[in-house]
Amino acid sequence: MAAAEPRALFDWSNALTAAPELEMARIREYAQIPENALDYMDILAGYRAYGGTIDESTTAWAVLRLDAALMLAGAFTSVSPNEELASVFLNRVRILLQDL
Repeated sequence: MAAAEPRALFDWSNALTAAPELEMARIREYAQIPENALDYMDILAGYRAYGGTIDESTTAWAVLRLDAALMLAGAFTSVSPNEELASVFLNRVRILLQDL
């Protein structure tokens, strides 16, 4: 691959002005969808390589992941119905609620 060729593309159209943990929590949950082909650990490693930090042990992190899972569960049960993904994210909501 030539040095000038892009290695990745991110769509930041739904990004918010907020703490980086919000976007990273969303990426963590989006990675549950195989078609997204996201490797959260690779993205996290890249983020950390440039000085970013994420403390996944905090209650805030659990709440942000729950927010992302709820958003995706809602999207796949109503806006863009997909029974399989709705089930995945409704289950994620249950799991993340237990983490709180």
